[in-house]
Amino acid sequence: MPRRFWLKWQNFLKRGFWTRLLILSFAIALISSCMPITSVPVVQSSPTQSSPSPINPSNVPPTPIATPDSSISFQVLPVGRSPLSTRSTAEPQLLVFQNQQDWAKFWNSNSAPDTNSKKTTVPPVDFSHQQAIAVTLGSRPTGGFRIQIDQIEKLETSQSQEWVVRYTEKVPGADCFVTQQTTTPTVFLLTAASDATIRMQGKTLPVPCNS
Repeated sequence: MPRRFWLKWQNFLKRGFWTRLLILSFAIALISSCMPITSVPVVQSSPTQSSPSPINPSNVPPTPIATPDSSISFQVLPVGRSPLSTRSTAEPQLLVFQNQQDWAKFWNSNSAPDTNSKKTTVPPVDFSHQQAIAVTLGSRPTGGFRIQIDQIEKLETSQSQEWVVRYTEKVPGADCFVTQQTTTPTVFLLTAASDATIRMQGKTLPVPCNS
């Protein structure tokens, strides 16, 4: 068998070049058709698009916004001449008293007698559930200036509580006859005791006398 195969192979090599090439090509094609073809999946990549990362609301701290909650009840405390009447204060001022010691010290600092030539007594305040608030316009060059408390507004945030004392400064008109001496318009208020921060906010209203 090997000898016969070898003789056939020698006869094949002795044939013409094109005949050998044709037979060889046919043999290769036959062998290729018998081999299994494995398909390779083609993966198409889509272009990468950059998009902004969404903001997580839980990572953004909320902005505290004060919203009106309600009005605070108050009572005007009738007093005579106060220590603020003898002081020269250029700007409006707000004082809060939450205990008897500070309240008494404030009133005892007034050495000037009242209109009846009597020493000013300390107005009674029950500090177990009340507090006193002094609201003054500061020094004014003449008489005729008055202060009116319009509202005490309570503002709430998630972190704190704030009171805003809203007032109106009534200014005498040019046609008013007023005393020619320095005055300090002041109002004393009683409210429920509170740890809220308190500030004042006012507006000016000219008041003519001959209208």
